[in-house]
Amino acid sequence: MMYKTPFITYGGVVASEHYLSSKIGVEILDKGGNAVDAAIATSLALSVTCQNLCGLGGDFFTLYYENESGKVYCLNSSGYAPKMFTIEYLKEKGYASVPDRGALSITVPGYVHGIFEFHKRFGTLEFSKLIEPSILLAEKGFPVSKRFSDAIKKSYELLVKDEGSSKIYLKNFNAPEEGEVLKFPQLSKALKIIKEHGPQGFYEGEICNSLVNYVQERGGVILEEDLKEFRPEWVQPIKIFYRNYDVFEIPPNSMGLITLLILNIIENIGLDDVRHLSREYVERLYKVFRTAYKVKDEILSDPKFVKIDLEKILSKEYAREILKKENLDKMKIFDGDTTYFAVADKMGNLVSGIQSLYLGFGSGLTLPEYGITLNCRARGFKFEGVNKLEPRKRPAHTLSATILRKEDEILAVGASAGDYRPQIYTQLITNYVDYNTGLQGALDMPRFVWNGDREILLEDNSNLSGLEDKLRISHLKNYGLGVAQAVKVKDMVKWAACDFRGDGIPIGQIL
Repeated sequence: MMYKTPFITYGGVVASEHYLSSKIGVEILDKGGNAVDAAIATSLALSVTCQNLCGLGGDFFTLYYENESGKVYCLNSSGYAPKMFTIEYLKEKGYASVPDRGALSITVPGYVHGIFEFHKRFGTLEFSKLIEPSILLAEKGFPVSKRFSDAIKKSYELLVKDEGSSKIYLKNFNAPEEGEVLKFPQLSKALKIIKEHGPQGFYEGEICNSLVNYVQERGGVILEEDLKEFRPEWVQPIKIFYRNYDVFEIPPNSMGLITLLILNIIENIGLDDVRHLSREYVERLYKVFRTAYKVKDEILSDPKFVKIDLEKILSKEYAREILKKENLDKMKIFDGDTTYFAVADKMGNLVSGIQSLYLGFGSGLTLPEYGITLNCRARGFKFEGVNKLEPRKRPAHTLSATILRKEDEILAVGASAGDYRPQIYTQLITNYVDYNTGLQGALDMPRFVWNGDREILLEDNSNLSGLEDKLRISHLKNYGLGVAQAVKVKDMVKWAACDFRGDGIPIGQIL
């Protein structure tokens, strides 16, 4: 196992999945920006450096802790299904489910509107100053990291089939090698339009027209009005009390509800008597995961379409009762490519943010003229149940972000993980709270996930034979279960930590 070192300072800090993005965020702090300004600049830079994970064609969620008021705010900027996108339409086309990739896997991108809405409410610097570093980064280029190079190679067959993706990511149909400089002039052009015209530069005008035409030519049904009428939403964060910490998460349509349900159940059964990654530890958490994911499949949806009793589901009584309901049915649980970042400024404000295209390179479609890769978030819909596909409905969303608060301590933590996210977040939080690993240790400890069947994926070579329910153990050769970041503020000292599983480096100000 590898380890990284946290960055500890009185100044502001940034923890993101790419070192250039973290550096850009800190430069904004140095120019007098607050945590929101730095988070937006970091997020935009990630949309250039980690285009397999996120981008202008994806979605965005964030929690924001305002130190002066002590309040936590939540922004949901996840896109909805196009107006003409229906189950009947898909069935007529011969589909038995929503496609995983391609033009019919795309929802309206929420990202661009989201970062503008975040800035409008809490930002302090001019937006042009926040986007300019990413314009230059795309225009002048940057050396490709090994992870980005490997991601392009892994998705080669997907990318080479699309005119835009092959043009943007492949040179003479070859994937770039680590250290090779890649430039994205088309993306730089798009960012310049957005800088000049704001969100309307994406949701109306030439980028909107290009997106609609490109998707429709490939069989999609997105209309200009689908983009023009989209708006992000400020929503009330959901919260529980766990082991002396307030734990905040993003409400449905986000899976954050399931993370909090899992923590409530764990608080009832306890972890005090089990060693980390022991047989008893894995079995206990497996039972909790299995139970909570059954609830997810039964209730998680867009609350505008399905009534969800949050007060009941987040109650300690519900957590005590739910474990009594056994369920051994198989469930479909998917991995996903996402990027999480956290920022704290010198005043103690804190951002816990996450953005994604869902699977690596999303739908696989990239606008040739603007270098914008589009998400595949519609694949989260079903043909039946609470999460069934409906026009203008947001799918049950894998993205979530977390904030923990106790007295003079505030902590943001999150990771990539797709459907596995509640399992990963549970381990990050219990590592820190129950096992006292410290901030960096919470990220670096080996993890496991239950895959929805009878299999446990484990980042460790421990011999865990004899597991109940005839569980199989698959030992992962590399530590590949999510890439996490975390930031902590305690007594106004700022801590930032990045997972050794990713390319990120925690960076901060000296003072």
